[in-house]
Amino acid sequence: MTSDLAGAEPVLLARLGDTELTVGPRDVVTIGRHRRATLRSNHERVSRRHATLRGESDGWYFIDEDSLNGSYFGDEAVHRILIDRTVVIRLGDRRNGPILELYVPESD
Repeated sequence: MTSDLAGAEPVLLARLGDTELTVGPRDVVTIGRHRRATLRSNHERVSRRHATLRGESDGWYFIDEDSLNGSYFGDEAVHRILIDRTVVIRLGDRRNGPILELYVPESD
């Protein structure tokens, strides 16, 4: 499934499973098991409201919303991380959790 939230030049690209999003500057992306989450995962270790992607004045951020099982960048648990390069985060389990890929394309 592909969705285009921005409708214009991409600012953030996100992929979770087979769902890809192009995210615009005013979009807030919710990640979790909740049926209204923008990016949904049914993985048992992912919280209903697991995390958020949010643009701020200095760039895009992944923010763990105090999920029960956490979010991991490599082996490090993260609560908040600036997306200034390709970032791969595992949700809920550092070894087997669903993979969230985030990428900020270079502007021309």
